[in-house]
Amino acid sequence: MSGMTHFQAFLLLLSIIVLVATPWRRLHPFLAIVAVACAFGLTAGFSVAFLGKAFGSGFSQSIASPGLAIVAAGLVAGLADSTG
Repeated sequence: MSGMTHFQAFLLLLSIIVLVATPWRRLHPFLAIVAVACAFGLTAGFSVAFLGKAFGSGFSQSIASPGLAIVAAGLVAGLADSTG
């Protein structure tokens, strides 16, 4: 019998929260995704130090590829434009 595990259900709930909170609270999608990833990691039993290391290594690997660097530049430009 296959079913949804508790972690999958929790991830689904957090994903719905991101989809609702982003336009409702006018929260930037990147910040919402980071908050959900941290909440899910802490719920899964990861330490805060491990989460920080995972984010750091993930960003450094992402920035190394040129396509994601362009996306990151677009994100920064969008944030700069929205702040005036």
